[in-house]
Amino acid sequence: MKKYFTVVLILATLAANAQYDPDYKKNQPEASNSPFNIGLGIGLDYGTFGAKASGFPVKNFGVFAAVGYNLVNVGYNFGGIGRILPGKKICPYLTAMYGNNAVIKVIDANQYDKSYNGPTFGGGIELHFRSNQNFMNFGLLVPLRSEEFYDDWDALRANPAIETSELLPVGLSIGYHFTIASQD
Repeated sequence: MKKYFTVVLILATLAANAQYDPDYKKNQPEASNSPFNIGLGIGLDYGTFGAKASGFPVKNFGVFAAVGYNLVNVGYNFGGIGRILPGKKICPYLTAMYGNNAVIKVIDANQYDKSYNGPTFGGGIELHFRSNQNFMNFGLLVPLRSEEFYDDWDALRANPAIETSELLPVGLSIGYHFTIASQD
């Protein structure tokens, strides 16, 4: 977790510094909006390792669908996004989704491998660049894992032949989004 957080922090710092423009507010379009975008990233809202397509029919509210690889099979999620400050360089958001939110992967014992579906809630920020069209997405997600997942997890932890890691209660996500269509 510490290594993952360090990588996210380094990427965020590089992205912010690479896009620094002292005349940013002067060069900023009025309230540019990105009603349709596609992002590549890592996290539950990207199907674990995958892509997410988002559409915003209303400036503050949108929907998304994601598909990716979750280390066991195809992972997917779909849900809604509420942007709190659309049109700003740093735009906080809230999200709710349904789809793949837990995976059990046992190295050299794939009979235990399984993915689980359920709801996930979270929030984060979009860090928009100079044009306010393309952006980085950083999220913190809280999956509501199923009873079936916890039963399988407890059975693995009780098996002395299998070494387990700690179960994290939250997940991080990071992605880069490209605007496909914009409103003027």
